[in-house]
Amino acid sequence: MDQVAKPAAACPRDYTMSMLKNPNKALQIFLLALLLLVPVFSLSQSLGEIARQYRKEREAREKQGKIPIRVFTNDDVARTASPTSTDERAQPEPTTQKGKRVNPPSGNAVVTTSSESSAQPAATQDITKSKEYWQARFKSARATLLHAKEEQTLVEDELRLLQIQQARELDPDRSRKLNTRIDTKSIEVESRRAATEKAREALNNLEREFKESGAPQDWIDSGKDQN
Repeated sequence: MDQVAKPAAACPRDYTMSMLKNPNKALQIFLLALLLLVPVFSLSQSLGEIARQYRKEREAREKQGKIPIRVFTNDDVARTASPTSTDERAQPEPTTQKGKRVNPPSGNAVVTTSSESSAQPAATQDITKSKEYWQARFKSARATLLHAKEEQTLVEDELRLLQIQQARELDPDRSRKLNTRIDTKSIEVESRRAATEKAREALNNLEREFKESGAPQDWIDSGKDQN
Protein backbone atom coordinates (compact mmCIF):
# COMPACT_ATOMS: atom_id res chain seq x y z
CA MET A 1 0.00 0.00 0.00
CA ASP A 2 1.44 3.38 -0.99
CA GLN A 3 1.96 6.36 1.25
CA VAL A 4 -1.33 8.13 0.25
CA ALA A 5 -3.61 5.10 0.69
CA LYS A 6 -2.32 4.21 4.13
CA PRO A 7 -3.72 7.29 5.94
CA ALA A 8 -7.08 6.93 4.07
CA ALA A 9 -7.46 3.30 5.11
CA ALA A 10 -6.48 4.07 8.62
CA CYS A 11 -9.13 6.79 9.10
CA PRO A 12 -12.21 4.52 9.55
CA ARG A 13 -10.29 2.26 11.83
CA ASP A 14 -9.05 5.14 13.95
CA TYR A 15 -12.58 6.63 14.09
CA THR A 16 -14.03 3.27 15.24
CA MET A 17 -11.36 2.84 17.85
CA SER A 18 -11.98 6.35 19.15
CA MET A 19 -15.71 5.64 19.42
CA LEU A 20 -15.07 2.44 21.41
CA LYS A 21 -12.73 4.28 23.69
CA ASN A 22 -15.36 7.10 24.21
CA PRO A 23 -18.80 5.46 24.66
CA ASN A 24 -20.47 8.72 25.75
CA LYS A 25 -19.71 10.32 22.43
CA ALA A 26 -21.15 7.32 20.59
CA LEU A 27 -24.34 7.56 22.65
CA GLN A 28 -24.67 11.25 21.84
CA ILE A 29 -24.41 10.58 18.12
CA PHE A 30 -26.99 7.81 18.37
CA LEU A 31 -29.44 10.04 20.24
CA LEU A 32 -28.92 12.85 17.74
CA ALA A 33 -29.72 10.54 14.85
CA LEU A 34 -32.77 9.26 16.69
CA LEU A 35 -34.03 12.82 17.29
CA LEU A 36 -33.64 13.63 13.60
CA LEU A 37 -35.61 10.55 12.54
CA VAL A 38 -38.48 10.98 15.02
CA PRO A 39 -39.90 14.28 13.58
CA VAL A 40 -39.73 12.92 10.04
CA PHE A 41 -41.57 9.77 11.07
CA SER A 42 -44.17 11.67 13.09
CA LEU A 43 -44.65 14.20 10.25
CA SER A 44 -45.23 11.47 7.69
CA GLN A 45 -47.60 9.72 10.07
CA SER A 46 -49.60 12.92 10.74
CA LEU A 47 -49.87 13.69 7.00
CA GLY A 48 -51.15 10.18 6.37
CA GLU A 49 -53.77 10.53 9.05
CA ILE A 50 -54.88 13.91 7.68
CA ALA A 51 -55.16 12.49 4.15
CA ARG A 52 -57.24 9.54 5.36
CA GLN A 53 -59.53 11.81 7.36
CA TYR A 54 -60.01 14.19 4.40
CA ARG A 55 -60.79 11.28 2.09
CA LYS A 56 -63.41 9.94 4.53
CA GLU A 57 -65.06 13.36 4.85
CA ARG A 58 -65.12 13.84 1.07
CA GLU A 59 -66.70 10.42 0.52
CA ALA A 60 -69.33 11.22 3.13
CA ARG A 61 -70.16 14.55 1.43
CA GLU A 62 -70.35 12.94 -1.99
CA LYS A 63 -72.81 10.39 -0.65
CA GLN A 64 -74.92 13.23 0.77
CA GLY A 65 -74.82 15.06 -2.58
CA LYS A 66 -73.01 18.12 -1.25
CA ILE A 67 -70.01 17.79 -3.56
CA PRO A 68 -70.75 16.81 -7.17
CA ILE A 69 -68.49 14.13 -8.53
CA ARG A 70 -66.62 15.57 -11.49
CA VAL A 71 -65.65 13.18 -14.25
CA PHE A 72 -62.96 14.54 -16.54
CA THR A 73 -63.17 13.59 -20.21
CA ASN A 74 -61.02 14.28 -23.25
CA ASP A 75 -63.18 17.30 -24.07
CA ASP A 76 -62.44 18.81 -20.65
CA VAL A 77 -58.74 18.32 -21.20
CA ALA A 78 -58.92 19.99 -24.63
CA ARG A 79 -60.99 22.86 -23.21
CA THR A 80 -58.47 23.42 -20.44
CA ALA A 81 -55.61 23.39 -22.93
CA SER A 82 -57.19 25.94 -25.32
CA PRO A 83 -59.86 28.12 -23.66
CA THR A 84 -59.77 30.74 -26.41
CA SER A 85 -60.78 28.34 -29.14
CA THR A 86 -63.57 26.98 -26.93
CA ASP A 87 -65.00 30.45 -26.37
CA GLU A 88 -64.95 31.11 -30.07
CA ARG A 89 -66.79 27.86 -30.77
CA ALA A 90 -69.33 28.62 -28.06
CA GLN A 91 -70.51 31.81 -29.77
CA PRO A 92 -73.24 30.97 -32.31
CA GLU A 93 -73.29 32.69 -35.65
CA PRO A 94 -76.16 35.13 -36.25
CA THR A 95 -79.06 33.52 -38.05
CA THR A 96 -82.34 34.72 -39.48
CA GLN A 97 -85.73 33.44 -38.42
CA LYS A 98 -85.59 30.77 -41.12
CA GLY A 99 -82.21 29.50 -39.94
CA LYS A 100 -80.12 31.06 -42.71
CA ARG A 101 -76.80 32.56 -41.77
CA VAL A 102 -76.35 36.26 -42.31
CA ASN A 103 -73.21 38.32 -42.34
CA PRO A 104 -72.91 40.98 -39.61
CA PRO A 105 -73.22 44.57 -40.84
CA SER A 106 -69.96 46.41 -41.39
CA GLY A 107 -69.26 50.04 -40.50
CA ASN A 108 -72.21 52.23 -39.72
CA ALA A 109 -74.60 50.54 -42.11
CA VAL A 110 -78.19 50.38 -40.93
CA VAL A 111 -79.99 47.10 -41.47
CA THR A 112 -83.71 47.44 -42.18
CA THR A 113 -85.75 44.35 -41.48
CA SER A 114 -88.66 43.21 -43.61
CA SER A 115 -91.13 44.06 -40.84
CA GLU A 116 -89.95 47.70 -40.75
CA SER A 117 -90.00 48.06 -44.53
CA SER A 118 -93.50 46.60 -44.75
CA ALA A 119 -94.74 48.78 -41.89
CA GLN A 120 -93.82 52.03 -43.70
CA PRO A 121 -96.04 51.46 -46.80
CA ALA A 122 -98.83 50.21 -44.53
CA ALA A 123 -98.68 53.38 -42.46
CA THR A 124 -98.71 55.53 -45.61
CA GLN A 125 -101.65 53.58 -46.98
CA ASP A 126 -103.58 54.02 -43.73
CA ILE A 127 -103.06 57.78 -43.89
CA THR A 128 -104.01 58.20 -47.57
CA LYS A 129 -106.99 55.86 -47.43
CA SER A 130 -108.55 57.09 -44.21
CA LYS A 131 -112.07 58.41 -43.78
CA GLU A 132 -110.87 62.01 -43.74
CA TYR A 133 -108.97 61.44 -46.98
CA TRP A 134 -112.01 60.24 -48.88
CA GLN A 135 -114.34 62.85 -47.38
CA ALA A 136 -111.95 65.64 -48.37
CA ARG A 137 -111.77 64.41 -51.96
CA PHE A 138 -115.54 64.01 -52.28
CA LYS A 139 -116.13 67.40 -50.69
CA SER A 140 -113.90 69.07 -53.26
CA ALA A 141 -115.43 67.17 -56.20
CA ARG A 142 -118.99 67.91 -55.12
CA ALA A 143 -118.20 71.58 -54.55
CA THR A 144 -116.71 71.85 -58.05
CA LEU A 145 -119.79 70.23 -59.57
CA LEU A 146 -122.15 72.44 -57.59
CA HIS A 147 -120.34 75.60 -58.67
CA ALA A 148 -120.36 74.50 -62.31
CA LYS A 149 -124.10 73.79 -62.18
CA GLU A 150 -124.81 77.20 -60.60
CA GLU A 151 -122.80 79.01 -63.27
CA GLN A 152 -124.54 77.01 -65.97
CA THR A 153 -127.98 77.85 -64.54
CA LEU A 154 -127.12 81.55 -64.32
CA VAL A 155 -125.96 81.73 -67.93
CA GLU A 156 -128.99 79.76 -69.11
CA ASP A 157 -131.32 82.20 -67.30
CA GLU A 158 -129.57 85.15 -68.95
CA LEU A 159 -129.97 83.49 -72.33
CA ARG A 160 -133.68 82.98 -71.80
CA LEU A 161 -134.15 86.64 -70.83
CA LEU A 162 -132.36 87.78 -73.99
CA GLN A 163 -134.51 85.48 -76.06
CA ILE A 164 -137.66 86.89 -74.44
CA GLN A 165 -136.51 90.46 -75.09
CA GLN A 166 -135.62 89.67 -78.66
CA ALA A 167 -139.08 88.17 -79.26
CA ARG A 168 -140.84 91.24 -77.87
CA GLU A 169 -138.59 93.79 -79.59
CA LEU A 170 -140.33 95.50 -82.48
CA ASP A 171 -137.41 97.65 -83.50
CA PRO A 172 -135.37 95.80 -86.12
CA ASP A 173 -132.13 97.47 -85.11
CA ARG A 174 -132.51 96.53 -81.46
CA SER A 175 -133.66 93.08 -82.47
CA ARG A 176 -130.40 92.55 -84.40
CA LYS A 177 -128.34 93.68 -81.40
CA LEU A 178 -130.27 91.30 -79.13
CA ASN A 179 -129.68 88.53 -81.60
CA THR A 180 -125.90 89.14 -81.42
CA ARG A 181 -125.99 89.01 -77.64
CA ILE A 182 -128.05 85.82 -77.77
CA ASP A 183 -125.42 84.15 -79.96
CA THR A 184 -122.62 85.15 -77.57
CA LYS A 185 -124.59 83.97 -74.54
CA SER A 186 -125.41 80.68 -76.25
CA ILE A 187 -121.68 80.01 -76.68
CA GLU A 188 -121.17 80.79 -72.99
CA VAL A 189 -123.97 78.39 -72.07
CA GLU A 190 -122.32 75.59 -74.03
CA SER A 191 -119.03 76.27 -72.23
CA ARG A 192 -120.76 76.17 -68.85
CA ARG A 193 -122.52 72.93 -69.71
CA ALA A 194 -119.19 71.35 -70.70
CA ALA A 195 -117.66 72.42 -67.40
CA THR A 196 -120.59 70.93 -65.53
CA GLU A 197 -120.30 67.65 -67.40
CA LYS A 198 -116.57 67.50 -66.70
CA ALA A 199 -117.15 68.04 -62.99
CA ARG A 200 -119.85 65.35 -62.94
CA GLU A 201 -117.54 62.88 -64.70
CA ALA A 202 -114.77 63.56 -62.18
CA LEU A 203 -117.18 62.85 -59.34
CA ASN A 204 -118.31 59.60 -60.99
CA ASN A 205 -114.70 58.46 -61.38
CA LEU A 206 -114.05 59.26 -57.74
CA GLU A 207 -117.05 57.18 -56.68
CA ARG A 208 -115.79 54.27 -58.78
CA GLU A 209 -112.35 54.56 -57.17
CA PHE A 210 -113.93 54.65 -53.72
CA LYS A 211 -115.92 51.47 -54.34
CA GLU A 212 -112.84 49.65 -55.58
CA SER A 213 -110.98 50.59 -52.40
CA GLY A 214 -113.46 48.68 -50.24
CA ALA A 215 -114.02 51.55 -47.81
CA PRO A 216 -117.39 51.82 -45.99
CA GLN A 217 -120.12 53.47 -48.04
CA ASP A 218 -121.36 55.61 -45.16
CA TRP A 219 -118.16 57.64 -45.35
CA ILE A 220 -119.39 59.44 -48.46
CA ASP A 221 -123.17 59.27 -48.15
CA SER A 222 -123.39 62.77 -46.68
CA GLY A 223 -123.73 65.41 -49.41
CA LYS A 224 -124.42 62.89 -52.16
CA ASP A 225 -127.60 64.67 -53.23
CA GLN A 226 -125.58 67.65 -54.46
CA ASN A 227 -124.67 65.99 -57.77
